[in-house]
Amino acid sequence: MQFFILMFIIFGILILVFPVKIDGIQKKVFRTFRLISEVKANTALTPGNIIAIRIIGLIFISLSIFAFFSMHLQIGKINRGLKPVGADTALHQTVTRIVQPMADDHVGLVVCTIADDKHDITGFGRINLKAEQSPDGDTIFEIGSITKAFTGILLANMIAQNNLALNTTVLSLLPSRLNEPDAQKKSVTLQHLVTHTSGLKRMPANLLSLPKIWASIRAGDYYRGTTEEDVYDTILKKKLRHNPGEYFAYSNAGFGLLGLILSEQSGDNYHNLVKTVITDNLGLENTGVQLNKKQLSGLATGYRSFFRIGPFYLAQRSEYWNFPDCMAAAGGIRSTAKDMQVFLAANMGKTSSSLVPIMKQSHAVLFKDDDVQIGMGWFHDQLPDSGKTIITHGGETGGFTGFLGFTEDGRFGVVILSNSTNQVDEIGYMILEALVKEY
Repeated sequence: MQFFILMFIIFGILILVFPVKIDGIQKKVFRTFRLISEVKANTALTPGNIIAIRIIGLIFISLSIFAFFSMHLQIGKINRGLKPVGADTALHQTVTRIVQPMADDHVGLVVCTIADDKHDITGFGRINLKAEQSPDGDTIFEIGSITKAFTGILLANMIAQNNLALNTTVLSLLPSRLNEPDAQKKSVTLQHLVTHTSGLKRMPANLLSLPKIWASIRAGDYYRGTTEEDVYDTILKKKLRHNPGEYFAYSNAGFGLLGLILSEQSGDNYHNLVKTVITDNLGLENTGVQLNKKQLSGLATGYRSFFRIGPFYLAQRSEYWNFPDCMAAAGGIRSTAKDMQVFLAANMGKTSSSLVPIMKQSHAVLFKDDDVQIGMGWFHDQLPDSGKTIITHGGETGGFTGFLGFTEDGRFGVVILSNSTNQVDEIGYMILEALVKEY
């Protein structure tokens, strides 16, 4: 994004300094594609035209500079010289061997692993570019769309209690908002929402609003201002991308809608529903959508993008994404590596929690085609070398990425939490392959 802003600044300077040449180039291009007549292409600029073009150049420069200095840019040292933080075990050494060569591609990340009865948490890099402190098991991260795995478990729990069924239609649960939708929308079910096969748009109805575009430029809180009406309008007023159940097409709006339904059925908001069903059950003390002041002080700083300049980073600091309740089920949870390791172990069947059978049910494949296999939010894939089946979910917000994955047999698992938006899925796959091979 910084690159494009700089290009706009350069373009504005060129318009300001060389208005006649820029106009000539533009006319040649337009004439080449027959967008203007030959007469117009050969018409000379008047003094008034030149002034107008220069004013446009000044506007380009002013707006671009304003945008550039609103991007929360920071400079910090690369991670070289910082040793990984963790207990010196064989599992820690395996993780370090794989991750350390790629650590400089991230501001900071923490990796928790499970191999049979062995556990490890190892931190790399920095919690922010101003600190020498590496993230550890207590550092809090935004986990983004890994939240959808929690949402899938909540749905599985409600189904187990006979409060809902996968084939329950969405609009039957929203009777007060029924506005004579077409038959296609009436057939959208909870299964379609949880498997991304509903046909709903990827984002809520206000995706292209000016505040959203501005938030994207400055790495702001993207979902700020999103309302329940925006989410409901995604199904009531927007055309579906395809017939329900026909194709897989990822939809954050669909999971936002699912979260609203779960909240309405339980009589509580999404955060409290997660707490009651999952985090209290598993003893996850620092996991949720809403955090207290002490927890918020432990949040790592997120970075959307950064460049290596010699021994330094130039990075764009991201605002935290404070998901409103209407979209929390799509990506609003924050957590720590310690908590996520417990959550991972439970999904692998390594705890005695009463929630484990519900989790297993949420993993079961509900939709598959040549490209994807998915359960209640959980994706199924194969490791490229060993061919082992794994169950996964990734996550990303404005300044964080994450990956959770475990082998279907429950032997090996990994969670990676990063405070920058460089993807970590590949690292997750590499670690799982190494665990399968070495343990």
